[in-house]
Amino acid sequence: VAGVNSPLPPDQTSSVGRSSDASIRRHHAEYFLALAEAAELQQASVDQGLWLDLLERDHDNLRAAIQWAIDRGGIEIAARFCSALAHFWKVRGYLSEGRSWLDKVLTQASDSDIAPLTLAKAAGGSGILARDQGDYQAAIALHEQSLATFRGLNDKQGMATALNNLAVDYHYTGNYDRAEELYNESLELWRTLGDAVGIAKALNNLGLVAQTRGDWRLAADLCQQSLELHRANNSPGHICGALYNLGIALSVSRSMAEASGGSPNGWEECEEIERCFNESLALARELGDKTMVASNLTKLGELALEREDESSIMEAARLFQDGLNIHKELGDKASIAYTLNNLGFAALIAGDRAKARSLLEEGLRLSRTLGDMEKVTLILRALAVVAGASALASSNRKVAVQEARRSIQLSSALPEDTIDEIPVKLRYFRTAMDALRTLLPQEAIQACQALGRQTSIEGAITLALAK
Repeated sequence: VAGVNSPLPPDQTSSVGRSSDASIRRHHAEYFLALAEAAELQQASVDQGLWLDLLERDHDNLRAAIQWAIDRGGIEIAARFCSALAHFWKVRGYLSEGRSWLDKVLTQASDSDIAPLTLAKAAGGSGILARDQGDYQAAIALHEQSLATFRGLNDKQGMATALNNLAVDYHYTGNYDRAEELYNESLELWRTLGDAVGIAKALNNLGLVAQTRGDWRLAADLCQQSLELHRANNSPGHICGALYNLGIALSVSRSMAEASGGSPNGWEECEEIERCFNESLALARELGDKTMVASNLTKLGELALEREDESSIMEAARLFQDGLNIHKELGDKASIAYTLNNLGFAALIAGDRAKARSLLEEGLRLSRTLGDMEKVTLILRALAVVAGASALASSNRKVAVQEARRSIQLSSALPEDTIDEIPVKLRYFRTAMDALRTLLPQEAIQACQALGRQTSIEGAITLALAK
């Protein structure tokens, strides 16, 4: 990154932040604000990784400059710093720290003469970090605030970005209709602006909505279009995300094919899915993007789980654990819950039902706390399989019947269109349900199914957690 270096050698710049000389402190802050805002403009460039490395090297200087601005009442300057650094904090995993800085700025902004544009960007950045930690309601409120301010300024680029961010929030909370409406509104604005990167983002996200509705061919097509646009723009960060989402779309297509009785590989080969995740992982590691590293490790673990042999199951568990460790470091609760689900299923396939149940129950409690009903549903189905496996393995007739009833009632309480991204889970679910017919008479099975259909999701959670 030519022409951007610290004004002093690395071993001296950190001392500047402690200097009592007002002029030096001011120049220090001005320099690093220029650096942060220059890096912000390179988020979609081929040099993004170099700029992120530069910010990483000077992170202590940036911290000192933000604190200095806050201490002297320069909330506008502090807000500009935080807005410019939000992407860096997201990618490099400083989610809690970034939210803390932005919270300080936004709390004091109401009593300060801060430019509306700066405030809108700060709220938007804070919303992204909140969402990445699973705090969806906070994210929605912040992105609503950001959108309202951009609308007031008639800032079309800002509006498109805020609309897309708000759509992602609603998408994550299961409000797919609202998400699709907002994605389309952002797409229209980005097309008006001729913003290829924005268009690619919106197409990608619309593909994910199509996926949730079971239109996996449309999902894969939109994600492929998005990837091609990002490749044309040569943006490593966006290519990384597009590859990951295309891999997910193709993975779901395999599950949909198996659910409908077709080939478990669907219309794309499993190797293509693995290539998507491996390329995305390589880019994420180059960029130092911890969230994407962890997410790709989890997806590669799911592919390993599909092979079902002992060494592959061990490899899957290792990948899941590596991903879980990173998600815990980031405080990403939604991803923690998802990975606990996978770790639990790996334990189940390995024959450790007690460990499987413990991990799945932990993921269920966390998903319920987050209000993430999609993950709640997936984990409930996994717990239905655990109950079924426990019933079949028990030598105690009373326990076997109790667990069989629990398994059938849980499975019947779930939406019929519940589709997991891992076909092996569907196979285990079907096998368990078929095997339980040997334990209970048909009348008892039908009674459990009827009771399950009358059971709410909250009731199913209570049943699943009952000892």
